[in-house]
Amino acid sequence: MPDKLLDSNEACDFLKISKHRLYELVAVKKIPLHRIGGKLIFSQNEIYEWVMNGGAEDEQSIGKNSLQ
Repeated sequence: MPDKLLDSNEACDFLKISKHRLYELVAVKKIPLHRIGGKLIFSQNEIYEWVMNGGAEDEQSIGKNSLQ
């Protein structure tokens, strides 16, 4: 499957998460991304692999850790 590059909104739709949650993942470097001209760009294939390899399992603890 050819890779598709996603902006923040598209990445949120793909992952079914809020933009706030996406930025939390970006802030703690938990999600694969690229920065092009100051913009966050996400590879759909890289995100899919990240989810399939269990990367999203840590996602639930991100918000809890930031509150402590």
